[in-house]
Amino acid sequence: MLGGDNLIAPNPKNIERVLRLETLFDTLVVNHDKYHAVTPVGCRKPGKTAVRDIILVTFQRNEGEAA
Repeated sequence: MLGGDNLIAPNPKNIERVLRLETLFDTLVVNHDKYHAVTPVGCRKPGKTAVRDIILVTFQRNEGEAA
């Protein structure tokens, strides 16, 4: 597989870090202070398909809660 790199930044124009999750159950946690994007996924072998499975969990504060 090619790609699938995680881009972490304070904004889309200022990337601070590029991180690749390579091992089963590798985990990345990002809070709302950071911008997060993932590069497209491709396959090294022509005619084959690359697949990336993810679980995305989002937590949000209730409007009435204190920060």
